[in-house]
Amino acid sequence: MNYLTKHLNDINEGYFQHAKEALYCGVLMIAAGIFCSIHAILPFLFEKTASSILNKLQQRFKKRLGSKCD
Repeated sequence: MNYLTKHLNDINEGYFQHAKEALYCGVLMIAAGIFCSIHAILPFLFEKTASSILNKLQQRFKKRLGSKCD
């Protein structure tokens, strides 16, 4: 078993399902970083946006992976 198939088998996802999920999470992380950067300069904007995005991601990981994400 190679590295690619081992990871996909470990999380029980196909290649495209995994790619879609990873890209979605990556886009959310980038967005959270942008909101944090704006908030750093203008602290009255996006006060809870980045933390809300990260909480959403954490919930998503726990739902998908259960104890594997601990």
